[in-house]
Amino acid sequence: MNDQNRPIAIVLSGGGTRGALQAGALKALFEHGIQPDILVGSSAGAMNAAFIATDPSVAGADNLANIWRRAADADLFPGNILTQALRFLLGKESLYPNENLRRYVEDNTPPGFQRFGDITAVRLLVTAGDLVTGTLFLFGEDPDALLIDGVMASAALPGIYPPIRLDGLTLVDGGVVANVPITIAADAGAKTIYTISLGFNGTPRMPAQGALGIALQGLD
Repeated sequence: MNDQNRPIAIVLSGGGTRGALQAGALKALFEHGIQPDILVGSSAGAMNAAFIATDPSVAGADNLANIWRRAADADLFPGNILTQALRFLLGKESLYPNENLRRYVEDNTPPGFQRFGDITAVRLLVTAGDLVTGTLFLFGEDPDALLIDGVMASAALPGIYPPIRLDGLTLVDGGVVANVPITIAADAGAKTIYTISLGFNGTPRMPAQGALGIALQGLD
């Protein structure tokens, strides 16, 4: 692509388990010679952005697809309806603990990539929401910030996973405040923006019933 069209940004939206689809879309972009200077992710897209930022290539996209395939065996939503009810009765912050997700992210992050400053191939930006103020919090501006903190915060869908407390803030899923954070890419200086959005095609869905159903539909 002509240098006049750079910097190039790829924006990855939230979308729960549909985040696996972004691996294929990223591979297609790389195969067509689209090499990003900036990666912006929210919610599931934040995890994808963090992984692909360590290797923004066709091989990296293939690895991302494998990470999603293995996720089915990682017990990321542990327990059953009884343990969920118990957590609710005990006043827990979420239906599920996040230890398994944290471990899975850490196990699949290549060595040497602990902080945002360790990412050098692209500029990585990850969104989260401040639960108290409802405002956007952006990971990636501080190079010393931990990658795992950004990913876990952006994946902390209220009611599903517990919020992340960091520097006096209570941070939750970035999709709550910016599910498709295109403006973040523009503010970062991108002249060309590719968006991989996991939104629906307009087909209406039946509304979920009950607290658990609503929470799980929010995850999807």
